[in-house]
Amino acid sequence: MAHEEIKALRSERGRLPEGLQQRLGNQRDRINDRQLTERISEFTDANRRLNTK
Repeated sequence: MAHEEIKALRSERGRLPEGLQQRLGNQRDRINDRQLTERISEFTDANRRLNTK
């Protein structure tokens, strides 16, 4: 029984870093998406101002 529990804990330990990496990657992607959206908005506004002159 202890052997099975150790095996299960080792397996869980192996999955934890993968899950953390995935969550961090998702957070990074959301930040990059937000920054990209903000930059597009800035360029759109600048373009609009140039076209109204």
